[in-house]
Amino acid sequence: GGRGTAAAAAASAGGGVTAVETGKTRIAMKVSARVDALRLVLLLDDAEDDGVTPGPGCLTEAKITAMSAGLALYPSTMKVDASMGSLQVIDPRLPVTHPYHWIVRPAAGAEDASSLVTVSYETFDPGEQRDGATAAVGARLASLRIVFLYRLVAECQSFFNGLSLAIARPSSSRFAEIGNAETEQAESRASPGPKTAPKTSAAATTPSSPPPPPAAAAAASQMMRLDVALNAPVIVVPRSTSDTTLALELDMGSLTAKNAFVTVAVGGGVGGDDVNDDTGNVMCTDPDSDEDAEDATGLDVEGGGG
Repeated sequence: GGRGTAAAAAASAGGGVTAVETGKTRIAMKVSARVDALRLVLLLDDAEDDGVTPGPGCLTEAKITAMSAGLALYPSTMKVDASMGSLQVIDPRLPVTHPYHWIVRPAAGAEDASSLVTVSYETFDPGEQRDGATAAVGARLASLRIVFLYRLVAECQSFFNGLSLAIARPSSSRFAEIGNAETEQAESRASPGPKTAPKTSAAATTPSSPPPPPAAAAAASQMMRLDVALNAPVIVVPRSTSDTTLALELDMGSLTAKNAFVTVAVGGGVGGDDVNDDTGNVMCTDPDSDEDAEDATGLDVEGGGG
């Protein structure tokens, strides 16, 4: 939530007061979109599909469920979030009981995950958060089990190559239009046009742009809070489709990244006063210390192997 609305401007002598609305009590604009289910099927020319069970001429079928995205604009901040429920890809040419029928599906232990992917981004007003953060990014990714079948990859590659050639093949009328356009361009280049006096570039007489205002410099030093947890997919590479006794399985574990902004009291300066900068980081100002200034922003990265 926010801290309501406030007038965030200073009044100078003889000047007016500009009120800037802050906080998250009022939503200026909100946009949301949702797709309950999306089905993508690659079919050959002679294939038939009833929308439920893929036929013999189906190369592959992909299903995505519960996709959603939202955007909320507040007077001075914003929030964006997106998520995808699940992703499943099957090879319909293999029976359902075949271990490689499911090309992509949730890995073991991730079947009960509410969402496969969750991403969020949010900005805050200065001083709204206790740690001084002005933006926050979060991401969650559940693990998938992916089976790499060279036969299926080659068939899908051949399908898209033929599709791209069919789309890019121009018709005879298109050839005629291109030929007429090239003839007109050649004739226009052959006929001399009226000579015009050279124009003086305005960039030579324009003074250099002034330095960016302090607000732009402050925007470049925003403090972003990071919270990411990614579970790498489990990749299975079998010897062949018919041989299920031997396969190479790669489990690359997980990745977690999270930072925190902490203000630490550091003695320094005349009389041992503590000096902190406006961004929430700590500046070491002890003249007798040869150590470099420390930044209180910590980034912890953890990796786990499978």
